Amino acid sequence: MTELKNLDRVAALDAEAGRWPAKVAALMSPTEYASKQAGVRGAVHDATALLLRQIKGVRKEIEDTFDPMQRAAHSAWQEVLRQRHRIEDPLEEAEERAKKLFGAYEAHEENVRAVEVRDVAVRT
Repeated sequence: MTELKNLDRVAALDAEAGRWPAKVAALMSPTEYASKQAGVRGAVHDATALLLRQIKGVRKEIEDTFDPMQRAAHSAWQEVLRQRHRIEDPLEEAEERAKKLFGAYEAHEENVRAVEVRDVAVRT
């Protein structure tokens, strides 16, 4: 139920956020603003300040909606990593030991070949 509520809230916030660029575009340009009388400039200034406060409010709603989901997703990701490391760590340790043993076997075989080559060279 909470997930559906969150999805509904996300959709509503998406629609709300999408309306704001047009609201801001409808504001006067700085050139238009400068050409108006003081009373009009004051009203435009106040309307713009109100828009900024409203944008801040919508951003707070976005934060309140997404932060819990983001924290839950991060916690789930951390748990996935813990489980992965728990499973992979023994393999990494085994692989490291096997590589060391393989290197020791290779070194031994190289020594055996060197001795054989030396013995052949001494006999000839």
